Amino acid sequence: MTVSVKIEDCAAFDALAALHEVEATAVATFTSTGYFHVKYEDMTVAYLPIEFLHDGVPQLQLESEWKSPQLEPFSAPKQSDHNDLLLRMLARP
Repeated sequence: MTVSVKIEDCAAFDALAALHEVEATAVATFTSTGYFHVKYEDMTVAYLPIEFLHDGVPQLQLESEWKSPQLEPFSAPKQSDHNDLLLRMLARP
C-alpha cells in the first residue's frame, strides 16, 4: 500500500502505524517529474508513472467453483458421563 503524508504529519503517521503494529517506511518525496522514483543507495529500484499508483494494474477476473465438503451427519455421544472426554480434550496441546 502506498500512502502520501505531509512531512509535518510523518511523526503522527509513524505513531499510528506503530499503534496498529504495521510497518511504515518513507520511500520518496514528491517532485514534478510525474514518476514514482525510488532509489536504493545510487540504484533505481522503482520508476513508475504516477498514474500507476492511482489506477494500479487491471483487476484479474477469476472464476472459481465451490465444492461443498462431504461431512458425516453429527451424532451426539451416547454416554451420559462426559468427564473422561472432557479431561482428554483439555489435555491436548
